[in-house]
Amino acid sequence: MCNVSSPDNIIGKLSFDDPYVDDGFHMTNWDYGGDTTINPQSGVFLTTDLPSRRGHIWSTSSMPKDGWKVIFEFKVGNNKGGFLNGDGFAFWAAKERGVSVGMVGDGSKPYDNDSDGVKGSIGHCESIYFRNLESPSTAEVLYVPGKKLSLNLAFNNQKVECFSASGITLPEDLFLGFSALTGQLHDVHSIISVVTLNLSDAEKNNIYTSSDQKTTHKSNNSSFSSSFVKLLILCFVFGGCYYGYTLYSKSTSKRF
Repeated sequence: MCNVSSPDNIIGKLSFDDPYVDDGFHMTNWDYGGDTTINPQSGVFLTTDLPSRRGHIWSTSSMPKDGWKVIFEFKVGNNKGGFLNGDGFAFWAAKERGVSVGMVGDGSKPYDNDSDGVKGSIGHCESIYFRNLESPSTAEVLYVPGKKLSLNLAFNNQKVECFSASGITLPEDLFLGFSALTGQLHDVHSIISVVTLNLSDAEKNNIYTSSDQKTTHKSNNSSFSSSFVKLLILCFVFGGCYYGYTLYSKSTSKRF
């Protein structure tokens, strides 16, 4: 994971950390709803460990047009243990808050529920297990228009370069968001912190001059498999998240 070397490149309106809320229990620069709750000491809880819960949080400011890096800490799990999980959470970089979006391409490709969207995706990683860990896991998402879109994960003292893709250009004026839901199987999904960074000129130049960027797909050797990572990665702008669609269709009159 990248170390934040200077506060100058941190975008405060697109970041949060404890205590999360002000004296009036408002979360500045962010809107949240559904079953989301805020604990000033421990994080933004998108869902509790109960069935049929769904929650979301969205930035009120859009992300930089020339590229960005988002580093966020998260925890997923329940008190029962075991390997059954449900249903996961999503990272969003979306032009419309709470609205589902199509796969990168012509916009007509359907989302493949049977494969959790792996078919037709531009990248994913498997056999990543971060449920019920004592310490938060960390994800780093980096985007430079037309040059690079990548995801790195750090969990349980392991680091995984999940994927890196080139030639991806997302719409401008994207909002940053997170969402989660539970069904009959349920977990607590919490976001501990979010740091959004402007990319330095050196970082962008390094990416611009890199040649032959190719999509990569990596797996570790763990015997565990989690649908959460697939959902996390595939529910970007390019993911076509089912949750976003159902939430929007039930809340068309509510502004996130």
